[in-house]
Amino acid sequence: MSKYTIKSIAEPSSATDDEIKNPSSDNIKEEVLLFQTGYLTVEKFKRERIGAIYDLKIPNFKVESALFENLINQYSSISYINFLEYGDKLLKYTIG
Repeated sequence: MSKYTIKSIAEPSSATDDEIKNPSSDNIKEEVLLFQTGYLTVEKFKRERIGAIYDLKIPNFKVESALFENLINQYSSISYINFLEYGDKLLKYTIG
């Protein structure tokens, strides 16, 4: 798997029909893995010359919270509570 950031998960992503229907365990896109486990859902479906393209997104706030809380706890030295406090301070600083 490639390097994946929390920011890139929060942003909309896409996957092809082939990537979703025929994932390879040694080369699966992170978006497809998150889709298969229910953390991402299909927002839009487009037919292209290369095949179908699925625009994926986090379905709701509850899933988003669970996903980020688990990712932050697993891959960060900052606790989830401290992360939220840091986010609040950052918002206050940037918004005013």
